[in-house]
Amino acid sequence: MSKHARQQIREAIVDTLSAITEFGGRVYGYRTRPHRTMPDATVRTVNDEVQHELDTLDGLEVHVLTVTVEIRAKEKDGVDDTLDALCLLVEEAMRDDPTFGDLVKQLELVGTSIEIEGETDEKNGLASIEYEVWYRVSADAPDTIVA
Repeated sequence: MSKHARQQIREAIVDTLSAITEFGGRVYGYRTRPHRTMPDATVRTVNDEVQHELDTLDGLEVHVLTVTVEIRAKEKDGVDDTLDALCLLVEEAMRDDPTFGDLVKQLELVGTSIEIEGETDEKNGLASIEYEVWYRVSADAPDTIVA
């Protein structure tokens, strides 16, 4: 069974971010289990819009995929600094190969939100980095990405 373009892109981003040693290999494309060992990152493809006004006569569809990279960390002090440092590493890794081996036409950082919870000795932090990922597929084959 072939993979949808979204899955191909999500897996390419997971592979790229897995090279960040600070995550210790804990980079996931969706996560259903509790986050016990941190820091970790989860790559989510949350919205995929077809840009019909940009459709071409050659049978291609232009898509804008919203990708969110969620970074979790837990620290006694300075969890916000830890999240900022991890966000920097993610942003640099994403910028290093913005086409992910010609899967993506354009990568655009949209923004980052940070949440910190906890009043005990350890605080939990979550940074969500949102990207717009532009890609093209054959209109009759959503698994065929066109460079």
